[in-house]
Amino acid sequence: MTHAEGDNTEKVYSYRFDMWDSNDKLVVTTGNLIHNTSEDTEYDKSRDVFYTNKYLREGEIGHIQYTVKTLNGLIVSSPKYRIMRVPSIDMVYPLEVFPELNFDEGYIKL
Repeated sequence: MTHAEGDNTEKVYSYRFDMWDSNDKLVVTTGNLIHNTSEDTEYDKSRDVFYTNKYLREGEIGHIQYTVKTLNGLIVSSPKYRIMRVPSIDMVYPLEVFPELNFDEGYIKL
């Protein structure tokens, strides 16, 4: 099956980012945000970017999770990825996650 024959309605509708500190305390959540399709660079991929001014202590290991909801109501979450603060003069932590639609299997791969 080619992409043209697949379900092209399984597009990202909304997303959220959640970040926990080393004590598993939720320190940042974006809440559900509407996906901006103008950031998408390819037909079958979506792009969302997360910036925060909340930070972990230097050397502290935390976790971050990305969740998307599609137009068809499918909700998919990434694993909780480990993150660590490294010495930097910039206190903004950009994170890019690329969900890829899998038309043949009917899911989104993060």
